[in-house]
Amino acid sequence: MRSEFVINIILLLFFSFIIKPIYLFLIEKNIQLHVGLEQFGFYAGILNFTLILQVINDFGIQNFTNREISQQRLQGNTGFGELLASKGILSIIYLLFCLLLALIWFPPDQSLKLLAHVAFNQILISGVGFFRSAIAGMSFYRWDSFLSVMDRLILIITGAFFLLIPGLKHYLSIPLFVWMQTVSLGLTLLICILVFFSKKPPDLSIHFSHSRVKQIFVACLPFALIYFFNALYAKQDLLLLGRWHRGGDYTVGKYTLVMRFFDAANMVSLAFGGLLLGMFSRQKFNAELKNDFLHFSMKLLLFLTVLIVITGFYYAHDINLLVNRLSDPDLDQCMKWTMLAFLPASLSYIYGALYQAIHLEKRLVLIYICIVIVNLLSNYLLIPNWGINGPAISNLVSQSVCLIVLVAATPRAYHFQTIEVAQFISFVILGFGLGHLMAFWGVSFYTFVLLILPSIALIAFLLRLFQWDEVRMFVSKLRS
Repeated sequence: MRSEFVINIILLLFFSFIIKPIYLFLIEKNIQLHVGLEQFGFYAGILNFTLILQVINDFGIQNFTNREISQQRLQGNTGFGELLASKGILSIIYLLFCLLLALIWFPPDQSLKLLAHVAFNQILISGVGFFRSAIAGMSFYRWDSFLSVMDRLILIITGAFFLLIPGLKHYLSIPLFVWMQTVSLGLTLLICILVFFSKKPPDLSIHFSHSRVKQIFVACLPFALIYFFNALYAKQDLLLLGRWHRGGDYTVGKYTLVMRFFDAANMVSLAFGGLLLGMFSRQKFNAELKNDFLHFSMKLLLFLTVLIVITGFYYAHDINLLVNRLSDPDLDQCMKWTMLAFLPASLSYIYGALYQAIHLEKRLVLIYICIVIVNLLSNYLLIPNWGINGPAISNLVSQSVCLIVLVAATPRAYHFQTIEVAQFISFVILGFGLGHLMAFWGVSFYTFVLLILPSIALIAFLLRLFQWDEVRMFVSKLRS
């Protein structure tokens, strides 16, 4: 199991560090700069609006499917057909709710056509996630890793087509960008469906029962609440920034330039969480093995997270200049706050997966409700005077509180030993200390990128975060 976890993490990291950043920084970012910050800021507000309401569309069925198939419960009366029917019903309700609530939130002179189209894309995304969760639940993790970037790969091709051909570039607009997403997501969903039905085991039933659909809605309610409150405190920043800061959509567009880095880094953590949910769930009656996975994944994710955070924090100016082609002190400072926020945010994904796998959904919902309140209050206090730095600081506060509470509320069986906690803290401190020294000595960004990975790896081994015999075992497993 550990070797399978490592193999798939390597695949996920490859896709996360290659395919998705290419899309975010070479395609989406250039489209944003072409259409303008204000136009893209308006689109970002609509996108986050539909993401918060995505709870209606998914209603926790994606994670529920992953866990239930992993635990081999989808047999007999718990068939896949009911889950599929539930998805269809929820998608229709979701679209209607988006249009209804948009009339309340957005100004009346704004067209609902774009919002309806973005909401339809969210339905496609949810469909892709649904079939991917089923594929991962059947332990086809490598297919899941490949499908996780399929839509981005198609968008890279279509986006490059419009960006690189001079005669077509002037056609680029937000509506066209949304249509490009529709095509890529539609093709990805089709591939997911074909893969699922080609891999589906014979004992996975596809029959339909109205009574079972009702039972599924009840069973998925905790997962739905988890998604809703998690999305609310993660996505409300842009909506509140557009409402509470005088800069409006332009400020939102500027903030998205920085949040793109957070989203890119977050793909790694999100991949960890999705993969671990299935693996934790498969070990339903083996607390020792779940604990083993928790400890190993925490070490590996902490290593990658610290690597990303210190790079973004100490070289924020160089990264903004290189990627966004902008020299803006506000953007640089916002980048630093955002990278600090990524440290607790990243590690929280592991605990989120664990809580759902061991059926502590209610506890997780209560934690997220508290974090939503913290995030809302901190944004209210910070946004009017701090601009784009306000939601970044609020994100840091919220994510830190969230991780602390998650760790404290975890059952004792999954607690880390004191020596392990000391290793983690020491690793973070030494990692930041190394980054500070290199920045203080004037090490160039490109030299830093070459040196930081082996340097951080050396610190990890000196602190015995990883051990050589453990690494050799996994390398031998990978070769076998």
